[in-house]
Amino acid sequence: MSSVINRFPATIVVAVARNGVIGRDNSLPWKLSSDLQRFKRLTMGHALIMGRKTYESIGRPLPGRTTIVLSRSAKSLQSAQDQKELEAPTKAASQGPATPKLLYCEHFEEAIDKLPQGTHPFVVGGSEIYKLTLPLVNRIWITRILADVAGDAYMPEWPKTPNAATESSINWPPGDWKLTFQESVPAGPKDEWPTCFEEWVAI
Repeated sequence: MSSVINRFPATIVVAVARNGVIGRDNSLPWKLSSDLQRFKRLTMGHALIMGRKTYESIGRPLPGRTTIVLSRSAKSLQSAQDQKELEAPTKAASQGPATPKLLYCEHFEEAIDKLPQGTHPFVVGGSEIYKLTLPLVNRIWITRILADVAGDAYMPEWPKTPNAATESSINWPPGDWKLTFQESVPAGPKDEWPTCFEEWVAI
């Protein structure tokens, strides 16, 4: 039976080095302007699902998108956020109800249920959130950083081999996935490394 039956229409978005690194000191360990521009273009107007540490590293909801933070303390965090919004100046009535910019949820399924109408969910990290949602999403966008990079956060289930700097990592993602798009991106003037952007769809 196809694995798609049990998956949500949601997309993991991740940039990962050849050695599996995705972060360092709760931040991105590289400068890749071209990848950030693509991320903004593809996710604008939709919803970003992330863990609490990832949200704290960003520091604010990203413009033009709804941010949904997964946390065991979601109820108290949401209560504090609701109070903050009540105390903030309200929009003019002529502008109509505002789309929520920041929501807290305990579970991924709850986050999917709370999506603003017409938005697609993009899972953007960190490592534990990727591990949680990898069996649940039906699409993955990978930016492969064509270099080994020092870091302290890793992509779950990335091949751990003595020769991780080789193309052995091409075996990720694990399970039943089909590569539907691939684009090599040379390093631009504001990029530290060349990359390869890929789209994988569950089959």
